[in-house]
Amino acid sequence: LIRWKGHTDLVRALLYLPPSVHVFCAGWGSLREELLTLARELGVSNRYHLLGSRSDTYELLGATDVYVQVHSTGSEGRIWMGPNIAQTEACAAGVPSVSTRVPLVEYLIEDGVTGKLAEPDNPENLAVAIQWVIDNPKEAGILAKAARDRVRERYTVEHMVNQYTDMYLSL
Repeated sequence: LIRWKGHTDLVRALLYLPPSVHVFCAGWGSLREELLTLARELGVSNRYHLLGSRSDTYELLGATDVYVQVHSTGSEGRIWMGPNIAQTEACAAGVPSVSTRVPLVEYLIEDGVTGKLAEPDNPENLAVAIQWVIDNPKEAGILAKAARDRVRERYTVEHMVNQYTDMYLSL
């Protein structure tokens, strides 16, 4: 629960989603109380659930309809680049994925190919992407399968070893 992960945008996105949509967030960090306060102020605290540190991440992923990875622009104007491990794990588990559009994220999440992308710092646009996944489970499942295949192609130990081997052989 740190600022660049865009948790406040995810809380705000709940304002644009139906009351049946709940957000469950596994993790910990310095923004916990701030996020809970924001959820109360926006009237969505009954739909925003901070689960704390968990050891059952894969079971949680199996119970979700969509994995959402939000990034926001930092106060100095910097933003995260590329997919992170949690999103890669969600894709490997076959969960439909929504991410904010940040540099290099398309290496894993391509809009309409392996997931849905939303603009950073835009909770309403984020909600649109989440709602699309909810409203289109069959299509979202196709994207999730493509993302799982991409993880198998690009994020395995074998792939990493091959890349290192290629690099050393090119020296």
